[in-house]
Amino acid sequence: MKKSKYFKITELVCKHVFDRFGEKAWMFVSDDFITMLDFIKELFSDKNVIINNWNVGGQFSQRGIRCNLCSLVSSKKVAYLSAHVTANGFDFSIPGLTADEVRKTIEVNENKLPFPIRLEDGESAPTWCHIDWHKTDDNKKITYFKG
Repeated sequence: MKKSKYFKITELVCKHVFDRFGEKAWMFVSDDFITMLDFIKELFSDKNVIINNWNVGGQFSQRGIRCNLCSLVSSKKVAYLSAHVTANGFDFSIPGLTADEVRKTIEVNENKLPFPIRLEDGESAPTWCHIDWHKTDDNKKITYFKG
């Protein structure tokens, strides 16, 4: 089972999933997820990349893989298949950089991306970045979307 070189499982899954599966929760993290996660960390190698930090008393708990018990999911009244639920995307922030600076750095390095991605635009995600690899029809390396 492939694991991230830089992140613990508690940083990638919600508390509900970790409480139920513990370290076995790696089984829900795809190779593409790990590839993109490690790419982002290496792109910002001198910075701290924060996804979930609930395990150290932080405020972020649903920015990686979300389950049906997470408030952002359980409150939905229609089918909800976000990249977070399907383990095909994550939100993150980098202290010391604005979300726009992070998106710009990714754009400048788009030729290094391991596969095409979607980035949530700055209007929808003003203080964090959302990255996923849901399929698009445009054949671009980076596609922006509104969340």
